[in-house]
Amino acid sequence: MGSGTSIAAALKTQRQFIGLEQLDYIEDLAIERFKNVISGEQTGVSQRCNWEGGGSFVYAELHELNQKFVNRIQAIDSNDELFNLIERIKTEAFLDFQVHIERIANDDEDFLALSLEEKKDVLIQALDANQMYLNYSEIDDASYSIPDDVKAFNRSFYGEDEES
Repeated sequence: MGSGTSIAAALKTQRQFIGLEQLDYIEDLAIERFKNVISGEQTGVSQRCNWEGGGSFVYAELHELNQKFVNRIQAIDSNDELFNLIERIKTEAFLDFQVHIERIANDDEDFLALSLEEKKDVLIQALDANQMYLNYSEIDDASYSIPDDVKAFNRSFYGEDEES
């Protein structure tokens, strides 16, 4: 979604759209801009489209799985912190099937010789990239502790009844 220019134009020109954003600034930029568009701001294509405001939007965030570990890895400032996190990753993260986490965690000389930034990169690469976020099909798995109201919202969003 970036700054929200494309979704603003899509709304003003009465097109259907889905906006996605991966970076953390979505609430500061795109959502605020979208609120202004709904309120009737007169920038961009507003005059050509006779835009007077209106509409609504749904904002939702994905449930993080491995992404929470990526965020934690990136914030680490010391080898001690890194090795403490590796212990959690060993039991809680989804690892790439080709990774032997014990090799990293058990004083591997090659791993230990790396700089902190290189170790962080290796650890991020060890995470299964297909498991960064929870798949909708797993929403009822009790191990993820998804609240009932979140499940109900997701079902309504996808047009499914409670019994599905």
